[in-house]
Amino acid sequence: MVDVGRAGARPRILYIVPEDETFTTHFLEPARAARAAGFDVMVATFVRHQRHAIEREDFRLLEMPTERASLSLVSLLRSILRLRTILAEERPDLVHALSIRSIVLLGLSGPVGRKYPLLASFTGLGQLWGRAGWAAEMARGFVRLQACWLSRGRTALVSFENEDDRREFPHPADSVIFGGWGIEIGSRRSTKRSGDGPVRVAFLGRMLRSKGLATVVEAVSLARAQEPQIELELWGTPDPGNPTSYTVDELNQLTTIDGVAWMGKAPDIATVWERTDIAILLSESEGMPRALMEAAGYGIPMIATNVPGCRSVVRDGVDGFLVPLNDPVAAAEAIVRLAREPASRNHMGRMARQQFDERFSRDAVVPKILEIYSRLITNRENATLVQLPCDHGSQPILS
Repeated sequence: MVDVGRAGARPRILYIVPEDETFTTHFLEPARAARAAGFDVMVATFVRHQRHAIEREDFRLLEMPTERASLSLVSLLRSILRLRTILAEERPDLVHALSIRSIVLLGLSGPVGRKYPLLASFTGLGQLWGRAGWAAEMARGFVRLQACWLSRGRTALVSFENEDDRREFPHPADSVIFGGWGIEIGSRRSTKRSGDGPVRVAFLGRMLRSKGLATVVEAVSLARAQEPQIELELWGTPDPGNPTSYTVDELNQLTTIDGVAWMGKAPDIATVWERTDIAILLSESEGMPRALMEAAGYGIPMIATNVPGCRSVVRDGVDGFLVPLNDPVAAAEAIVRLAREPASRNHMGRMARQQFDERFSRDAVVPKILEIYSRLITNRENATLVQLPCDHGSQPILS
């Protein structure tokens, strides 16, 4: 446990997150650990469905006025003004801004946005880094400028989820890589599988074109031509705020394809992974794909595209296979190979679980996040953070 207490007061941490479900899905473990370590936890976010889940944790919920999909000038101004008010009124001891949108809003909030110790976390670079053209390049330059501005002349740290993303930001003075935010896996089934019955391939995530769902479906169809016992389950729901989202009608149409089933929202991750033989994610890009890390925690071999984020989780030939982007033939070959070799699936599953324990589990990641929280608060007056090449939660050195 990291000692962050101060005489007469509990340190206050403010998480800035675009939407409530993003917080409850990805960032509960660090927040719970911060609370247990003595922090008062505040969460500034757009509230959609997770109000009670956040308040049940005894976190203070500070509502932001606009959802992440809203990019109108009026909406942005409302969000900036609200964030300025929150910072001025709450005066946190530490701010943890999560995602590009939160970091940009904090940068645009003016001097009050640079007043407090900061951990600015890029949780993937999203669609913006996948777009071409001068407008997209200008937007990327603006994001880089905001990150640089926030990190200069203050106790601040910029974090990324993989080395590919960090290379896109050459200028922040201090940076670190967190390989995810810590995942707690409960009891799980044995990774030993028999060769009987169907071989289930599962995708878990938002139903987005950018996640490579069309390639996944085509790859499974090709694989079924060789091994008819292969089945595909798609777990997740559309994301109306994302322009690459499938509609419900489109997803229902996918279920008419032989061997493909859209399962809808997963009640929990165990429901998905305890019935799965192969995890698949053929995204264009990721920050640190939580679904793959969860699959690793359940001892599932993985197939993923050789792109940023995915290649930080899947070790080709060790705990799964990496395939080229938009290559259903290569993905199908990997599926068939694993379907035909139960022993290989079991071995890769054991290797995946070992990596999970060492790199992605709550016990591996969260203590290092707490250490950075403590150092940022303790050294807020006159210390700077010195960059140290590090990976998967390793902390920087304070000078």
